[in-house]
Amino acid sequence: KLRKMNAADRDEQELVVDTYRKALDI
Repeated sequence: KLRKMNAADRDEQELVVDTYRKALDI
């Protein structure tokens, strides 16, 4: 359960970083 949560958190973090990168790119 904890491992699955960690994976989800990592995916969410990657999504945030991607959005941040796109925002900076504009």
